[in-house]
Amino acid sequence: MATDIDLVALCEQFPCSPEAKALAAQHAKASEFIAALRQEKLSVDAVQAMARSLPKEKAVEWAAQSARTAGEQAGLTPEEQETLEAVDQWVARPDQARKTVVSTVAAELPTDSPVSCVANATAFSDGIALPEGAEVPTSGDDLTGHFVASAVLLAATKISSQNAPELPATPESPEIPDVPEAPDIAELPEAIGLMPEEASMPVDELVATAESSLDEGQDLMESQAPPEIPAKEQAQSDKLLKPFLDAGMKLAETVPGFV
Repeated sequence: MATDIDLVALCEQFPCSPEAKALAAQHAKASEFIAALRQEKLSVDAVQAMARSLPKEKAVEWAAQSARTAGEQAGLTPEEQETLEAVDQWVARPDQARKTVVSTVAAELPTDSPVSCVANATAFSDGIALPEGAEVPTSGDDLTGHFVASAVLLAATKISSQNAPELPATPESPEIPDVPEAPDIAELPEAIGLMPEEASMPVDELVATAESSLDEGQDLMESQAPPEIPAKEQAQSDKLLKPFLDAGMKLAETVPGFV
């Protein structure tokens, strides 16, 4: 799996620095690309790339490890601890029942909690439900990677607040609405309460409209320029993120073909 990743296309999924894009074009394997990013002290880009190049279960496991690492210094609430235990169960055996448990126990977590991002990464591991036959928008397929990266960066930020250098801010992601289970495509007009004239629209046109709205979040992310990080802050973030990236690479070594 890891050997088939288009690294240049991967860089289009997050606010990627020009230097990182140039490195992506020079490497064929994700492990080599991430190593090159780290060599150039592009650690935030390395986190983003690793979050999207690991298999989703491994990426979520990395995010959970990162949240626990932060919790060792900043502390974990009982709800966060319960959520991480539920995530462990899902990682060990990914299925819908365990995913539902994760979503249930994480429902009241604050959005700035790394554990909340871990739960969201788990919840969106199968993408967004769409009518049968509809093409999955890019934003829908990238949500796990986005939330894994957010969990790792937030975890590092939690540690930075405990007398460590502050991690440079990263662009905010668009709010993701709750996505109900998709109705049967034949019942789509009635299910979403369309007006009579809308109900007569071809199904393909309705699906295209739905996909367009889901892609708005991705368009917003792509329109955000990557933050310019001063050299001093870049060195600080490199130091701060090193243990998280080391842990991610250790997990990556268990993925056939990644290294």
